[in-house]
Amino acid sequence: MENTISHYNTQLNASYSMENKFRAWSGYRENLRKICLQQGPWEGDIAIFGAGHLNDIDLQSLPTESVRLTLFDCDAMAIKKGLALQGYQGEVIKRIGDLTGLDQARFFTSLTVLMAEKDVVGVERFLDEWVCQGPDLQSEGTFDLILISPLYTQLLWPQFLDLVVLMDLQAYRSQLTEAMLRFLVRLIETLHRSILKTLKPEGRCMAWSDIMEYSTQDPRYLFLSHKKEDLKKHVLDYEKQYGQGLGSYGLWHLETCLDKTHPIEENWLIWPFDKDRHLITKVIQGIR
Repeated sequence: MENTISHYNTQLNASYSMENKFRAWSGYRENLRKICLQQGPWEGDIAIFGAGHLNDIDLQSLPTESVRLTLFDCDAMAIKKGLALQGYQGEVIKRIGDLTGLDQARFFTSLTVLMAEKDVVGVERFLDEWVCQGPDLQSEGTFDLILISPLYTQLLWPQFLDLVVLMDLQAYRSQLTEAMLRFLVRLIETLHRSILKTLKPEGRCMAWSDIMEYSTQDPRYLFLSHKKEDLKKHVLDYEKQYGQGLGSYGLWHLETCLDKTHPIEENWLIWPFDKDRHLITKVIQGIR
C-alpha cells in the first residue's frame, strides 16, 4: 500500500480507544468551548479543519437549529465515530481527503523511495524544491467561524519521524529534520492562505496547537500552575533555551494573517493527551 497521509492517520486513529480519549479530555474540551465563546456564540456556517474523532470539540453545545457544520479530515471513519459518540443531530457536511494535496501528488511515496535508497542529499533537495500548492477550498463554501485543530505538529511530522527510524536513517536525523522543518514552514503558510479564504467578511477564526510536551511523572511539573500567564511564561522560558517549535510557528503565522484592527485573543491550557504525556497548548482567536 502506498505511503499516504490519509492511510497513516487512519491507522493512527484506529490504534487507540476513542471513547477513553473522549472521557479523559472532558475538562480540556470544556475549556476550549469556553474560550471560543468569549468572542461570540457558535452559529451559522462553521468549519472544523482536522476534525478527526472530534474529541476536543463539544458538539452538544452547538445550537443545531442555527448551525451548519462542515468537517474536513482525511479519516472518514474517525468523523463517523466521533459524530456517533456525541450523538450529534445537526446538519453536517463531511469533506474527506488530504488538505495538503500531497497524497494526490504522491509526496510520501516519492520521499519513501529516496529514504529507502539512503539518498540523504536527494531527500533534502526533494523537500527544498517541492512547490506547495494550497487546495481550492472556496468551492466548499464560506464560513462564519473556522476552527483549526492541532494540524501543525500532528499532520506530517510524526509520519516523517517514523520514516527516519524505519529506513534506519537516525545517523542523519538532524539534517533530515531540518530539511523537513523548512518544508513544513512553507506548507503551513500555504495552508493558512487557503483556509482563510473560506472565511466570510468579519468571520472568526480559532486555532489551537500543542506547544510543549512534558511527562506526567516529571517532578518538575507535578505542581504546574494552570493559570494562563504561568503557562505562557513556562513556554517562553522553554523556547529561549530550545527554540520555537512547529506549533508556535504555525500560530504565529496565522496571527499575521488575521485582521490587526481587531484584538487577537490568546489563551493557554493543558491538554491531557494520555496518562504519560500532557501538552501545554496555546489557543488564538481573531477576525479575518
